[in-house]
Amino acid sequence: MWNCGGLRLRSLALSAIAGAGTATWIGNIAAAAPKAGPSVEDKHFSAESNYSVNTDNDTFHKLAVQNDVKIGPVSLRQGQNGRGLFADSAISEGTLLIRVPLDLCLIHQHGDDKTQDRDWPFWLATRVLRETSATDEASADSRAKFWPVYSKLFLPSIEEATATIPAAMPLPWIEKFRHWGIMQQLYIYRMQSQKKFKEITGKDTVPEALTWAQSLVLSRCFGLSKNRGTITLIPFIDMLNHADPGNTKLRLDADRRQVYAYASKDIGPGEEICTCYTDKAPNALLFMKFGFVAKNNPNWSILMGASERKNLINPNRLMEFLDETTPGWDRRSDKQLVAILDALPVDEVGNVPLEVETSGMGKLSELLHRRAQRIRQDVAEGEMGPLHVLADETLSILDRATTTIAAYKAWLEKTASAK
Repeated sequence: MWNCGGLRLRSLALSAIAGAGTATWIGNIAAAAPKAGPSVEDKHFSAESNYSVNTDNDTFHKLAVQNDVKIGPVSLRQGQNGRGLFADSAISEGTLLIRVPLDLCLIHQHGDDKTQDRDWPFWLATRVLRETSATDEASADSRAKFWPVYSKLFLPSIEEATATIPAAMPLPWIEKFRHWGIMQQLYIYRMQSQKKFKEITGKDTVPEALTWAQSLVLSRCFGLSKNRGTITLIPFIDMLNHADPGNTKLRLDADRRQVYAYASKDIGPGEEICTCYTDKAPNALLFMKFGFVAKNNPNWSILMGASERKNLINPNRLMEFLDETTPGWDRRSDKQLVAILDALPVDEVGNVPLEVETSGMGKLSELLHRRAQRIRQDVAEGEMGPLHVLADETLSILDRATTTIAAYKAWLEKTASAK
């Protein structure tokens, strides 16, 4: 993503929380994590936060000033994508939008410890729990006073994260969706977290607060380095919503220890200020990582299960079928068909016998049809939770894949009878 130059940031090392009392510390911090925070509609600080401003935007700017964060002609308000940042006036390319001191950020930097790098979501999540716990008024560390307030006001609560961020969702919801890519990656996150938590505490069940913190880490952090991956939770900047392409770029000034958000192009008055979380990402990936889908996303994807991948296709015959039945199809414009073709289990050698391929396409078409039927049934019964937001797109591509494969099977049969 963005280069941090020669900056050597300290990571959250095992020694930072290991040793006597580690298990107790993690358990206590997890229990102390916020069970609920203000909803998006809540316009007031809680009484214990010692602030008394009336709107999200006023709160946002006041908290920024008190923590040496500079915010340009930008307002926090509701938009089509939920709460986000918007231009107060016309903004020229290159204008500084937000400057955040690096010392206010929560950071994990990949280093020489490969084991810790693999478990970085766990370690950074424990850091989030520690920083967002009860305020230490006597601490000289600015984060000790800042993060409990910022978390309570601008980060989702456990209940909100469970309803909107897949990394915090109950596994039965994930399983109902039957999207193997999402399921596999979320299972990996959960298993790594469970393994590390048991290693430290001896307990099997990961507290929901730690799952909450890990979901924030996975959905809100930015990478600030190409050569040594620096994963960073950047307050204020983390309120930027996604757009592809975006109109904002991030830059890290290693010498001044500041993170900057700049306008990457001219931005009109009232226009939302967005950054691109990950470019050319299909909605399945966006939802898995961040909990949203992009409208009119041109990037489609379909993933085959193990049983579906057993039915191999001869690539030469497939191309012949497309040339004959779909003349002039364009890989640049028909992204959905390209996604289907890319997902099909092609035999690169092209030695699949015609009769074997014909039989296999019948089985594959039926498998995908049943998969779509189960998703429709689960949506109708309301058993998918928030994952229904992806159902329409998934069913659209499954239906077209089923139709395409059925047509290919019919073409194979016709080819065989002609011979």
